[in-house]
Amino acid sequence: MRSLARLHRAASAWSIGSHSQILLTAGIAIAGAAALCAETKYLGAVVFAAITIALGLMLATGTSPQALLVTWFATSPLASFYFRFPTEKSVVTYDRALIALIALVLIWRPRDTSAVESRASLAPHLDAAAAGSERAARSSPAFSLWISKFEFSWGLLAALAVVSAISQSHNTAYAVKIAVDGFCLPLVMFYFARRYLDFDQHPKALFFAAIGLAWFLFAAGAIEFATGFDLFVYKGSELIREGERRVNGPFGSDSSYAIICLLIAVFLRLLLHLLQVRLDAAARLLLRSALTAVVAACLLPLFRSVALALAACWMVVEISLARWNKRAGILQGKGGPPVSGDSDGAPTADFASQPGPVPGRLASGALPLRSFRSIAFIAVAAVLAGSVVVLTAPRAWQRLANLRNIYNRLATWQVAGQIVLEHPVVGVGLTNYGDYFREHYNWKTGAPGYILDTRPASSPHSNIMWIATDLGLAGLALYAVANTYLFRIGWRNFTRASSMRQRAAATCFLALMIAYWIPGLTLASGYYSDLNLYYFFLLGALSGRSLTVRS
Repeated sequence: MRSLARLHRAASAWSIGSHSQILLTAGIAIAGAAALCAETKYLGAVVFAAITIALGLMLATGTSPQALLVTWFATSPLASFYFRFPTEKSVVTYDRALIALIALVLIWRPRDTSAVESRASLAPHLDAAAAGSERAARSSPAFSLWISKFEFSWGLLAALAVVSAISQSHNTAYAVKIAVDGFCLPLVMFYFARRYLDFDQHPKALFFAAIGLAWFLFAAGAIEFATGFDLFVYKGSELIREGERRVNGPFGSDSSYAIICLLIAVFLRLLLHLLQVRLDAAARLLLRSALTAVVAACLLPLFRSVALALAACWMVVEISLARWNKRAGILQGKGGPPVSGDSDGAPTADFASQPGPVPGRLASGALPLRSFRSIAFIAVAAVLAGSVVVLTAPRAWQRLANLRNIYNRLATWQVAGQIVLEHPVVGVGLTNYGDYFREHYNWKTGAPGYILDTRPASSPHSNIMWIATDLGLAGLALYAVANTYLFRIGWRNFTRASSMRQRAAATCFLALMIAYWIPGLTLASGYYSDLNLYYFFLLGALSGRSLTVRS
């Protein structure tokens, strides 16, 4: 009977339609590889063909959305560099292809109900593992178009960006790319992660994906910082600017690299609370070393705002967890619900369980020793990073200590504010800020006096100013409403948390918003699609049904 079940599963997986998909994918892989070989990019051709065939096999064999999301999370930085065609002004990219693949899997899955029913009929003859996978497949959430208030408001913002790119932009193709990759795809990724990424399924895969990603980002950045060699060359990105090494790793900008590493660091800090797994000594050492590596990586591009955001996030995380442990300890001392130790050594309370007399573990209002150690770790890391900068990158230290940068930001924001007043409703158009600035603010012929003779930059250097100048007050209003609803998701889950796991997920959600917003006040970081994709992916995953309270 087991042999019959295996044959039936194989026949279902490798149907005529599946063979057609594989043949089509192979054709695309060969055509893309041939075009890259014609440009003498042989390594890129090999990687492009391999990734294309792998994506085709995933689609043909009915890979779950969960597996595809985890695959994207672990491989996007490296695969995005090689999987793009054409290489310049790419139409096919790894992020677009994988998001489209997930959409196809979700759309086609309800049509395959006959196959699911036939496999279900063989359930008595399947082994236990196969039967469990069948039950998981049947219980997975069906494709639905229900969206939250945040997704609706951000969708309106994305639509406004697309309209602005088509109707106002001087470079329509580039502006549409920014609108799609920077606004639309992150929203789709948020939706997919929120509905289909379950932390209870395959926690080991998510654990090792996060560990591997952290080490890869650190290795790429450390090599660039130490050697000055740009490992992943994107058009328009520069590793050396004004004699200073601005590490960008596998991304197109140093700001994307720094903030994504910060997001991964916050996620790793709370990963064990989210997965609820126990680790042996070797796995625990692996996690801590990866956390240390990615914390160091986020400091390599030498952004003061990222260092400030790192300190703020760590304080929020440690204080939140300490107060939760204190609450759990007080309830235990009063005969409240029992508290069990999780894999990180911190107590975990299940307030829905039956109360039992367990001795309290935290009676004082002070932070536990574990929190002080974690905060001290960040302080020591910052001191060491500053020492390395002073010894190895004197130009960077001069930049960090120079007050002209602050005055330059103020001058830039003053000009951006004037542009908003000149075009208050819909702005100057998506991606038109640089052209408008050069046309109307020629500082070479005459400029107002600024402190220390500073001059404004030709970009707004702030997410808020960028939205306001490019999309006007209409876009800024939608941007504010969308982020307010996004914050409400995290805050509601934070106040309603009934277990350590839910508290950790909500804390991580809010800390990620802090990690994104503090640098975004002085950098137009939202301009970069890779950063937005990781940010919305993590927020969507943390607001999923496996980590939140359902009212």
